[in-house]
Amino acid sequence: MLDGSVVEVKNQPARTHVTLERFLIEAGHHLIGVTIKDSHIREKAQCIVIGIERDEQLITNPDPTIDFRENDIVIVAGETERIKDFLIRVDELSNQS
Repeated sequence: MLDGSVVEVKNQPARTHVTLERFLIEAGHHLIGVTIKDSHIREKAQCIVIGIERDEQLITNPDPTIDFRENDIVIVAGETERIKDFLIRVDELSNQS
């Protein structure tokens, strides 16, 4: 399972960690129908989408023009704290929908 995997980055200060996190696009989620590019995940969280689990298939290195769909599990990689902050914001935005 990818959740919570933490890897120390070589040649970086010990406090910098890269992690893989997964989050579910549930019904009513504000990202449904939004492309990876238009979601601005890279800019907002400074992380990258490395995969999407969709319909029991894994889409690796997804094209930025692919849109998020209900029940997608999005896999992102980046610094642990930035991803945690982003996931909190994602949950807050989805709860406003």
